[in-house]
Amino acid sequence: MSAITAAARRIVKNGCAWWVSDKEPAFWDRVENGDWEPLTFRVFDRFLDAGHSCLDIGAWIGPTCLYAAHLARHCYALEPDPVAFAGLRENLSLNPDLAGRVTLFQQCLAPTCGAVRIGNRSSTAGGDSMSSLLFAASEVGWEAQGVSLESFLTQNSIRDCSFIKMDIEGGEFEVLPAIADYLARHRPTIYLSLHPRFLPCPQSRVPAVREALSCYRHVLTPGFRAVSLDAVCDPATLQSCYELVLTDVDGSW
Repeated sequence: MSAITAAARRIVKNGCAWWVSDKEPAFWDRVENGDWEPLTFRVFDRFLDAGHSCLDIGAWIGPTCLYAAHLARHCYALEPDPVAFAGLRENLSLNPDLAGRVTLFQQCLAPTCGAVRIGNRSSTAGGDSMSSLLFAASEVGWEAQGVSLESFLTQNSIRDCSFIKMDIEGGEFEVLPAIADYLARHRPTIYLSLHPRFLPCPQSRVPAVREALSCYRHVLTPGFRAVSLDAVCDPATLQSCYELVLTDVDGSW
């Protein structure tokens, strides 16, 4: 048994099991105990299926992409933070049975292709899930490979993506307006984390995000309560961070 394997632990969540390096024991305890984003797993259970692939944009150390690998045909996971990516790659390496269902990319989803800078304002080393395009001017940061959504899909011959999870710590305000045409044409379900409180002037940036998402028929909370997309521009909402599900899939919410 290797040193990594010896320090690994088995995670069981909603009947799905995988192995991780036990370097973040408190975090993985929260995952198993249902204290970390329980509604995220519910969203995945509802919208992922074995006939379609998904994108995990902002995969961090793998809690969502390793879970998604049990449900989707394939999970394509992007994580540009080098510290987080190393943890993600290590955790996937402990799961050879999932290796054929997950592909990792140390790339940053961006409006265009090319070198970008990501920064981190909450850590001196990175790896804490808070690195973002939005913090490019931070003292802590790295150059990353930026890729546009349509270029990424074309380069990897992905034609069956029905679900996108996007949690990129404010970078969504750069990316979503740039992918509005793609969303209008294809309308994959999006599980989106929005971080307007990270913006210095959110009221000037949020309308473009609202417009990019306006093609969807259903706007839901992670608990599947229907809401108006106008809530994105609500002054109270601009001071918070929150999640939305945008979908054209019909259901009893």
